[in-house]
Amino acid sequence: MKNAPFTSGNSTPDLSAEWQRRWDVLVLAIAIAVIAIDQLSKSMIVNYFHTCDSGSYIPVIGNILTFTYVCNTGTAFSIAAGSSVVYLLIAVAVVVIAWLYLSNRPINNPTLKITFGLIFGGATGNIIDRYNRGSVVDFIHFTVPHFDFYVFNFADSCIVVGMVILAYMLLVSSRSSRADTATSDLIVDHAAETQAPAEISVEAAQPQKNTVSAAATTATAVKSPQKPAVSPIKKSSGAKSAAKSKTKHRS
Repeated sequence: MKNAPFTSGNSTPDLSAEWQRRWDVLVLAIAIAVIAIDQLSKSMIVNYFHTCDSGSYIPVIGNILTFTYVCNTGTAFSIAAGSSVVYLLIAVAVVVIAWLYLSNRPINNPTLKITFGLIFGGATGNIIDRYNRGSVVDFIHFTVPHFDFYVFNFADSCIVVGMVILAYMLLVSSRSSRADTATSDLIVDHAAETQAPAEISVEAAQPQKNTVSAAATTATAVKSPQKPAVSPIKKSSGAKSAAKSKTKHRS
């Protein structure tokens, strides 16, 4: 899966179509469980407080962790509360998460599947609130000295945990991909450096072969010298002697 953001050279093999459907069922089951817990906890808070933003609370761990009832018209942790941009942010978030899930659907990574289940369940729980009540029920208030955290709910917790895990996995995958690329480049460079001296040696050996061939030719020429040609002067002297012999014989 080259287009999958969470894959790398060391990623697990791709899933078959049957196993992809099985993981889809598990992701759906996790999402349904998150929705059920989220909606049950919100119903209990609404039935107990009846009125949101009243300022009353239930101490759980002293003043560090308390339960209250807040009507959130924004996104998670009351971000962009009362703004019409909320629906745009929600739509963008849904599209991005859906794309991430579909692009990584064949990847055999249980942590990734569970993470998507948490995110889908949390997002759906808040969307149900917004559709039924016009706002999201937030009730978990965490505070420590010098730090007062936003009021949130169980769905927000699942979304944040899922997004943190996704960000970590994306970071690890990116580093692994860069490491694999660097290793491949080093192997290619090493192979090129190993091949270059061999080519130079072959080219250097060719002039030596030509020198040896020239030396062998010279040695052959020395061992087998050509026979000297007969001098024309000697030939003419022989002819004159033969003529004198014929003259004496006639007389």
